[in-house]
Amino acid sequence: MRTGRIVGVEALARWHSPRRGVVYPDYFIPRVERSDATLKLMTGWTLREALHQARAWQLDGHDLSVAVNLSPRSVLDTDLVADIGRLLSEAQAPPTLIQLELTETAVFGIADPERVSEVLRELSDMGLLLALDDFGTGYSSLSRLRDLPINKVKIDKSFVLRMDERPNDMLIVRSVIALAKSLGLRVVAEGVERDAVWRQLTDLGCDVAQGNYLSPPLPPDELIPWVRQWEELYEEAHRMATELLERRFGTPDRRSGIDDRRIIWPHQGARILPRRGRAR
Repeated sequence: MRTGRIVGVEALARWHSPRRGVVYPDYFIPRVERSDATLKLMTGWTLREALHQARAWQLDGHDLSVAVNLSPRSVLDTDLVADIGRLLSEAQAPPTLIQLELTETAVFGIADPERVSEVLRELSDMGLLLALDDFGTGYSSLSRLRDLPINKVKIDKSFVLRMDERPNDMLIVRSVIALAKSLGLRVVAEGVERDAVWRQLTDLGCDVAQGNYLSPPLPPDELIPWVRQWEELYEEAHRMATELLERRFGTPDRRSGIDDRRIIWPHQGARILPRRGRAR
C-alpha cells in the first residue's frame, strides 16, 4: 500500500456449468472435499495452472505471485510436498511465485498439529510463501503462530468491509496489524471495497490490500493491461499531488517518489500522499 504497486493476485476457482451457469466455490468445494482423490486432482490442477500462469507473466517481465488456497485436508496429504516440488520443476518456476494460503482452521484446528508443523516447515524450506488466511475468525495460539514459518497474515474481510463505520472492527484490525508486525509478519487486508477503508488501512500501516476497490476478478489475459493502467494512474496521481503541495508550501526538504510516500514539508509535519481514486 506504500508504493501503490500490484505485487500479486489470488487464484479464484469458478465452475462454468452449461446447465447452471457460473457455480461458485461455496457450492462445489465442499462436495470436492468429500473425496480425497477428487480433492487431490483439483488441488494439483489449480497449483499447476497458477504456476504456469505466474511463470508466463514473469517471462513477460511481470513478477506477480499467485496465491492458492489449500484445503485443510490437503495439508494432511502425505504426497503434498513432493507433488508441489514436481510441479515447480515442470513449470521451471521459482517457488516465490506461489503463495500457499491456509485458514486458521487448517493450521490450528487439525488434530495432528505436529504433522501440520512438519508440512509447513518443509514447504517453507522449499522457498514457498505461506499465509494464514481469514485471520481473526478462528482460535489461533499465539505461541504456535510465533513458532510456525508463516510469512503473512490475512485479516478476514468481515472485519475490513465496514471498518470505517464500525469502531470495534477498526480496533480489531489495528490490533491484528500491531500483533503481526511485532512477530515480523506482513499483513494483508481482504475485502477492501471502499476508498475510506483503503485510507484507514494506509494510516494503520497495513502492508497489502486486496478486494474490489482495486479490481473485480479478471481473466489472466485482461490482468496485465489492468496492472499497467493502475500503476500509470497511481504514478500520475502522485506526481500531480506533489506539484500541488509544492505550489502551496514550497519545495519540500526531500522529494518523494512512488516508493516513498511520506514527505516532510516545512512547518507542516508529515503528510501522506496521494489521495487516490478508484482504479477502473
